[in-house]
Amino acid sequence: MTSEPAPQVFDRETLRARLRDYNVVVFQIASSLVQSGVLALAAIVLIDILYAERDQAILLLLWLASFVFAVLSFERQLYLPLATPRGGVGDVWPLMLLGLAQFVNFACLSPRTNGEAPWELWYFSTTASAIMGAAAVWQAARFANLDDYEPALRPVGEMLVAWLKHDLMELKIVAAVSLALSVVVASSILPTPAFEWVTIGAALVGIFGNAWLVRRDGQRFWELYSKVYALPASRTTGEKS
Repeated sequence: MTSEPAPQVFDRETLRARLRDYNVVVFQIASSLVQSGVLALAAIVLIDILYAERDQAILLLLWLASFVFAVLSFERQLYLPLATPRGGVGDVWPLMLLGLAQFVNFACLSPRTNGEAPWELWYFSTTASAIMGAAAVWQAARFANLDDYEPALRPVGEMLVAWLKHDLMELKIVAAVSLALSVVVASSILPTPAFEWVTIGAALVGIFGNAWLVRRDGQRFWELYSKVYALPASRTTGEKS
């Protein structure tokens, strides 16, 4: 009695599909781990702020600005794997460092035992968040290749590449402005009242600016859906049907 050879688990197409989807899986795992921790810390800090004895209004504004930025960052992380099928563990380090900066974003807003929060550090952690967000987009843009798309889908690839370039430019501008404000904070050239008003203005710009970007990104996805579903079916699909 002869035993039949075990069936092969991986053929060429299966392995290609596994590698193609590997980048998506890596991003999903890393993003979920990081963002779940960020949101948990955000909830804890929010409760601390509600019991703060000083600077409660500023802390709430900075908390909301950090929260909206976290939503925007997570939304951006969800679309990055669409732009390129190539990637791996090398794409994780910008996400982890971005998450670390977001942790500091919220942690510096939590009042200490003396009832004060070192919210001045928010400028530095926001700068780090913008830099690492730009690094994550840049990492994805490195592997974007229009040759990965069949001719009928090339306009979709061009759209995704344009997204990457536009988002990278936005993050560079945000990082530059945040870095300039961090230098001002570090130099202590502003009197306390003026510094507080600048902080309120920066928080409001962050809240409404990031909220607008979240809304715009949602509209971009509807444009992507309409373009993809408007394309005719491929020849192989038509033959199979």
